[in-house]
Amino acid sequence: MYLGITGQDGLPEQTELLVREALLTEVERFDAEELVGVSCLAEGPEAWFAEAVVAHGAELETVEPAKLFRQGLSDVHRTTYDRLVARARAVHRTGMTIDDDHARSAASGAVLGLADHLLAVWDGTPGTTADVVDFARTYDVPVSIVWPQGAHRV
Repeated sequence: MYLGITGQDGLPEQTELLVREALLTEVERFDAEELVGVSCLAEGPEAWFAEAVVAHGAELETVEPAKLFRQGLSDVHRTTYDRLVARARAVHRTGMTIDDDHARSAASGAVLGLADHLLAVWDGTPGTTADVVDFARTYDVPVSIVWPQGAHRV
């Protein structure tokens, strides 16, 4: 079972705690030996998901949006990113160099191309996450929305 992730970033600390717990609960629904988590490892829900996958003892695969993706990460997140990439059994690359909206869209498409099911950390508002959810539904990839009670955006 390949389980993908998409999600809104920039969530407040209280919401982060709720979302991290909810993601771990979602991941733990699957047998660790049969689960492969797929993530671009962007800061926020995508990295939290990957951490939950690793904590559960499941396999992880990543999608690199662009060759320069890592350079654009915060110093704090770069350490997490490097640790998770080192843990991944495979790194899929879009082949793009510049980390921009086009590269991020291609990476989301790659995640959906691998995923049997998609988790979406999403409050239902329009934006990039909504676009990924719509794309998944168009291509019959089942989607589970992860937005715990009490979660909010700034």
